[in-house]
Amino acid sequence: MSELVGLLGLALAVVTVVVVMMLLVGGRTEDSGNPPAAAPRADVQASRATVSLGPGGEVTSASISFTTTSRALHLSVPSRTGLAAGFEPRVEDVRVIADGRTVATVPTMGAGDTRTVMLPEGASKIRLEYSGTGTFRRTGPVAEGRGLTLLTPLVVAEGETHGVALTVDDRAVLNVGCLAGDEMTTCGTTTPKGWVVETGAGHADVVAQVDLTN
Repeated sequence: MSELVGLLGLALAVVTVVVVMMLLVGGRTEDSGNPPAAAPRADVQASRATVSLGPGGEVTSASISFTTTSRALHLSVPSRTGLAAGFEPRVEDVRVIADGRTVATVPTMGAGDTRTVMLPEGASKIRLEYSGTGTFRRTGPVAEGRGLTLLTPLVVAEGETHGVALTVDDRAVLNVGCLAGDEMTTCGTTTPKGWVVETGAGHADVVAQVDLTN
């Protein structure tokens, strides 16, 4: 009799283990172990940039506005290669505005220079204003007035996280393109406000084909 009771107890233990194993396996089947995908943020928007050109085709004034939670801005003027190798940009009069207040000015930056600007705690709405030289390159005889203007001499890493919507309003602009190494693709459209280019996340050099005789 005691042997029967023992066998019944052993059988019950085996059944319990099997049931627990099935529950565990079933849980793993329903849950892959990966956290659920985060819902897209509705408040994330592309940065907005504007560029104005002078009579010589140079970038006389430019700005970029965006929101960020970063405590620092990383600025750079990259040394250009490929089709952009002929530009020798210098960025001047850089002013950093946070939530409507000027918080920093940056010394002139040339090709290859980088700067880090610390922001006040809690700052979120950022605007940078600057001017540039060395952003125009002739592509024909002086008399024809044709050339290319680098519209994006200054790179602000935090301002390009979600792409940039860039507007250039100048009657001298014939076309706008995006550079990627040795390739240029048309990437601008005309609007009542001027030429508009929308780039994806990360930096993309934008150039304008200009005719200074216009």
